[in-house]
Amino acid sequence: MTVWVAVLLVACMANPLAAQKKISVNKAFQAASEEWPVKTKFQGFGKITGYFFGPYGVVTSKRKGQTTTGKSNFMGTKSQSVSELEFSFTLRNGRADTARVYANYYGKEAASHSFELLTLGDVTISSGEDAITNDEKVFLVSINTTASDTGRWAMQVERNLEADGIYRTYGMLHRGNRQIDIRQIGSFEPNGGLGLKIPALGYEFVENNHTLGVVQYMGGGMAGQNKKFVWLRKDADPSINLVLAAAMTALMEWELMLFAR
Repeated sequence: MTVWVAVLLVACMANPLAAQKKISVNKAFQAASEEWPVKTKFQGFGKITGYFFGPYGVVTSKRKGQTTTGKSNFMGTKSQSVSELEFSFTLRNGRADTARVYANYYGKEAASHSFELLTLGDVTISSGEDAITNDEKVFLVSINTTASDTGRWAMQVERNLEADGIYRTYGMLHRGNRQIDIRQIGSFEPNGGLGLKIPALGYEFVENNHTLGVVQYMGGGMAGQNKKFVWLRKDADPSINLVLAAAMTALMEWELMLFAR
């Protein structure tokens, strides 16, 4: 089972929900925003996925293969692994402005493993258990645009396995004294049911309790990877929307990478 699937299962069991195709977007924000379905296209090896939505689209990209190193103790009851990945891309809007994006992913995982002591016929006696004991993921992104709001924006998103056994995600997009919080959201609707259903998942970008944009990187149901959407405010400055669109594109690629593990 991949780490991403484990995250999904934990979320689903903790929050019974309907398998909606879309996340729940605040109605006031939705009325003030444009909604675009995200179209994806394979761009070739050594590149990221081609993402296209509204006036935005990836025009060039480069991706380095993921590297993973690991080690374990002599008995094989404990192991550690470290993964790293880099990619970059240029996103263009309908005004011929571009955002140049550089992204780095770093992941560290530790696990415990059961040790077989004795096998008697069909019965195996083991010591310990198989479990993930530590899981840390850090995603760092730099965004430079040619729009009027020039300057480098930085994004940091962290997903960690916490002491209560739940994965939680924290993030922010900032430049100077300006900070935009990034919150993971989904179609979680407590209904008292017991079935295992897959939610729609995404990120909300919030500044001073004011939603600037939303991206859905996973739709509800088993074909969720084909149900991506972006919402951006109609009344926002095009320069900040370009930054948000670039950040959302980077997050969609990161989540796709984690899903494919």
